[in-house]
Amino acid sequence: NFTNFCKAYREIDSCREKCYQSDALGGITAARLGKPSLYKCHAGLYDMAVPIIFDGQFLGSILAGQVKIESPKKEYPSTTSEPSKEAIQFLETDKAKKYLDEILVTDDEHMENAANLLSIMGNYVVKSGFAQYMQNELNEKNVKLADEKLVKNSVHKYLDMIKNTIVVVNNDSDKSFNDTVGD
Repeated sequence: NFTNFCKAYREIDSCREKCYQSDALGGITAARLGKPSLYKCHAGLYDMAVPIIFDGQFLGSILAGQVKIESPKKEYPSTTSEPSKEAIQFLETDKAKKYLDEILVTDDEHMENAANLLSIMGNYVVKSGFAQYMQNELNEKNVKLADEKLVKNSVHKYLDMIKNTIVVVNNDSDKSFNDTVGD
């Protein structure tokens, strides 16, 4: 979910494109590093991208954040583009100022801890989801195999019944039937 500020900011076409670029920067950095990436978006808020990696394969990133960091203790990667005319106009509105005042203020340590926790949880969900998927696949194959075995056993049982019926009929019939069906 986006903050009210980000929802309103993304309604402006030029701002939305910058948001996409900022999100892409975070996601690509997280994928390249194989660990959470904390970064500053073009609107001045702090975000995180947490890579989801399964069996050594990058699947995607979870994006979160949209917070302010009070007195950052380090420099965060950022997109270095000038804000558009529309963005500047929006930032000067009372609506934007109100929405910016609503944004959570945190610190570096809390952001890093949140990113690490999200990484653990996100990757756990993917791994347990994959395990459940594989279990369902195995169950389906077992059911299919059991059905095939049941059909095969039924066919053998019916063939044996037919053979026994033919033997009984052969024993009770004349020689001409034996010649037609065979011994």
